[in-house]
Amino acid sequence: MLKGMILAAGLGQRLRPLTEKKAKPALPLLNLPLLAYNLFYLEQLGIQEVIINTHHCPHTVEEAVTSLPLRSLKVCFSYEDTILGTGGGIWKAKDFLKSSSHFVVCNGDNLILLPEQRTLKPLLEYHQSKNFLATHLVGQHKDLLKYYGAVWVEGERVIGYGKTPPSPRSQACHLLGVTVFSRAVFEFFPEGPSSILTDVLAPAISKGQQVGALPLPDILWLETGTPEAFKAAQKQLLNIKEDPGSIYHSTLNQILERFLS
Repeated sequence: MLKGMILAAGLGQRLRPLTEKKAKPALPLLNLPLLAYNLFYLEQLGIQEVIINTHHCPHTVEEAVTSLPLRSLKVCFSYEDTILGTGGGIWKAKDFLKSSSHFVVCNGDNLILLPEQRTLKPLLEYHQSKNFLATHLVGQHKDLLKYYGAVWVEGERVIGYGKTPPSPRSQACHLLGVTVFSRAVFEFFPEGPSSILTDVLAPAISKGQQVGALPLPDILWLETGTPEAFKAAQKQLLNIKEDPGSIYHSTLNQILERFLS
């Protein structure tokens, strides 16, 4: 059975003072904790079991989850006394995740909206058909390389990460915070804290493993990293909610109805 994970252990330092007493994934956007948006997409994939790692203000993440009508969703938590990074957090949850041949990991501080009638199923199906070690959901961003590192892609395969192109032919893509993994990825984790990109996937690629990247059309990624950006994202969501002509209107309403009705 497919399983999911939401990474929610980060300190949210750029978002202070909003994150001084609450973890970023627990902060409300349209009266929903940020992590609820990712729970919705995981549930759409048929995932019924999700693990969430915590570190900073862990009780606020747990309270945010228990405040939601989970229905058939089963959510458990993996507390990190010392923050383990994106790789280390997944490694700590391996006993939960490796019972599934594939699993989906979302960044808990990430916010995307899909156009109406769309889901993340094409990402999952693409990953499974290619038998990649991992497959990232990617897009484009006007400030890519200025503020954000890139996923560097040649054809359909990732060849590196960061702000420097590993090849003149490589194309820079923006990581949208959702990755499908194959269980075999656990063979490439180092001991201790690690980054899933630079300490796990990049070395795996150098050893001949294949990692993919799939752009899906018209995905809206909202920046929420600073108080100003968070406020702007809130305003943008309100505008979408009130605009029936927006291609994201129905998706946003589905998310709100799922957890607030």
